[in-house]
Amino acid sequence: QVAQGETIAEIFAYGGNASGVLIQNNRIGTDVTGTVDLGNAFSGVYLGTFGLSIGAARPLNRDHLKRAHEFFEANGMAKYVAEPLGFVVEPGFQMSLQECLDGLVINPDGIYVDVTFGGGGHSRAIFEKLSPKGKLIVFDQDPDARANAWEAPNFHFVAANFAFLKNHLRVMGIPAVDGILADLGVSSHQFDDAKRGFSIRSNEVLDMRMNQAGDFTAAKIVQTYDEEQLAAIFRKYGELDHPFKTAVELVKARNKAKIKTTGELMEALMPVAPKFKDHKFFAQVFQALRIEVNQEMDVLEKFLLQTPEVLKPEARLVVMS
Repeated sequence: QVAQGETIAEIFAYGGNASGVLIQNNRIGTDVTGTVDLGNAFSGVYLGTFGLSIGAARPLNRDHLKRAHEFFEANGMAKYVAEPLGFVVEPGFQMSLQECLDGLVINPDGIYVDVTFGGGGHSRAIFEKLSPKGKLIVFDQDPDARANAWEAPNFHFVAANFAFLKNHLRVMGIPAVDGILADLGVSSHQFDDAKRGFSIRSNEVLDMRMNQAGDFTAAKIVQTYDEEQLAAIFRKYGELDHPFKTAVELVKARNKAKIKTTGELMEALMPVAPKFKDHKFFAQVFQALRIEVNQEMDVLEKFLLQTPEVLKPEARLVVMS
């Protein structure tokens, strides 16, 4: 039983006496009230005596959270749920859209840049706050993202990596802007497309390229990096507890058979995956490979070094991660 008047968020923050709520295999339920489909969002969540332990295969969107809340409310559990349910996103906690907009302090006549266009949700919200005099420039190197763009005289889609932000703005005749938004990591539409190889929930080719024009893939890292190189990225980008042990196991497995898919990679590393924490472990491994494939830290550094040069005085940079 959840303590009377105690919210799930409070239990999450400091622990509490709670049991009987289980979210696993894409479903959320209790011992007595059944389940609700959350659309392949969760890999496992358990609300227990020591608080809320969460593992999400990919970031949750508002629809997942809405359905979860509706389930709690329908079963008389709404009083235990904090508003909003956004805290249940791990990894990839989603800062609310409103917080992003508030951070930008949007001037309707200003010039704004979204360097991680993705599905276009954040960009659309910014654009709706602009007057015809305002301007929005968006960047995305993923060809699939262009399908989410729209036509407008004051909207511009740049099919490029945001490491080249300053150059593209200069070509467009824009010396400085009023605000920049960056949502780091993988877009939800990239996770949803199984063939891209970002998700641990499918067995697809080891790809993980954000820019499909490149030829450097996760498979190349898995097949060619030596133990020291693998351990370095697992330590730095995946923050694994035992990076060298993981690297040794990977090399041992690939020496027996070529590892070509995400499923084969997880099978190869299962002997070193922590018991009951395997989803988090594999998410960390995939994160490390993805960051290395796309050179995300190098791109981020280049971007951050440029921002002071392209932001007007009193302009805002909002970064989500």
